[in-house]
Amino acid sequence: MPEPILIERDDPQWNDPGATFEPHRGHLRGLAYRMLGSMSEADDVAQDAYLRWHKIGGKARGQIENPRAWLSKATTRLCLDRLKSARAQRETYVGPWLPEPVIEPEAARDPAEVAQDLTVAFLLLLERLSPLERAAFLLHDVFEMSFGQVSEILRRDPAACRQLATRARKHIDAGRPRFDATSEDQQRIAAAFLEAAGSGDPARLAHLLAEDAALISDGGGKVLAALNPILGRDKVMAFVFGVREKHPFPDGTEYRPSIINGLPGFVIVRPGDIVDQTLSFEIKDGVIQRIYAVRNPDKLRSIQTQCLPLPARWAIAFLQESHEDTLPRNGGGKGWGQRAKTSAGRDAASPSLTLPRSGGGILDQRATISAGHPALRLPATYSSIKSK
Repeated sequence: MPEPILIERDDPQWNDPGATFEPHRGHLRGLAYRMLGSMSEADDVAQDAYLRWHKIGGKARGQIENPRAWLSKATTRLCLDRLKSARAQRETYVGPWLPEPVIEPEAARDPAEVAQDLTVAFLLLLERLSPLERAAFLLHDVFEMSFGQVSEILRRDPAACRQLATRARKHIDAGRPRFDATSEDQQRIAAAFLEAAGSGDPARLAHLLAEDAALISDGGGKVLAALNPILGRDKVMAFVFGVREKHPFPDGTEYRPSIINGLPGFVIVRPGDIVDQTLSFEIKDGVIQRIYAVRNPDKLRSIQTQCLPLPARWAIAFLQESHEDTLPRNGGGKGWGQRAKTSAGRDAASPSLTLPRSGGGILDQRATISAGHPALRLPATYSSIKSK
């Protein structure tokens, strides 16, 4: 188990809830993401855990020997509450449900968020577990808590928690597919898929797909997407070429190579820095076994922020730091429900940001920036392949 981060009780910052909470934020986001399959919800849960941490007061915080354990308990219970309503929502979800994609720079903030268990296949397996099984398995097997600690969090005796984790582990081991680790070869195969799909040559595409290949797309009923998984090489090829023919991307669309949930893939960005979807590939023995396409705009908000020009991202960060009482971290949430504007100055060269009202988030529309800033390159992860 990772060593807890301890703060001396006579340290003045112990009474500062932010200073004592921030070292654990990445850990809590990683736990909540695995529980919920949504990074935006994970951010909200982490913020709710902070509010609980703040509410108990400095004296109570000073008596807590292991803040990470206390915060993990609060986070798990918040997630379990959310999962009660999430189950009902999933039953009425339009089309296949996929977890919210996480790209490498985001995942790399904390070791807990970059492990192999962020793959889509693993997260889908977690979805098949009961909430208590999922919590027991993650807390013990992934986050290395003792069953004594797990029992305190779940309010079950240690033997019951051990049984929950054992059942979950059996389901995970039985269903977990085995795929090759991401490497340069995997990324070349992913790039070859795009080229073959764009060429319209069935032989080139067939060479890259396993016979039992599957394509799963998640539009959430909000954008065009397949309502059922596409199963088998021939059907996947027919679907890919059909989409290319009927719904081509506009000129200037970029295919930005990325590692998505530990898998090689692309963030597809339309002109105007609008994220259209993510594509990720599970590859084994040199051929593609699974293709995951996330198109639901609600699940692309976090990635959309990362794809905005840097001045816009700075302006968003400025808003979040300046209005923490109304604007939560990392975008999304209640604080974005109304239109908000800010400017770092009155001259034309200073950044100004307009956050359009759009269903509780800014990220399905483009933020506007004042003129005057030099163009800045995005991180190397986003070196782009542009459509012709």
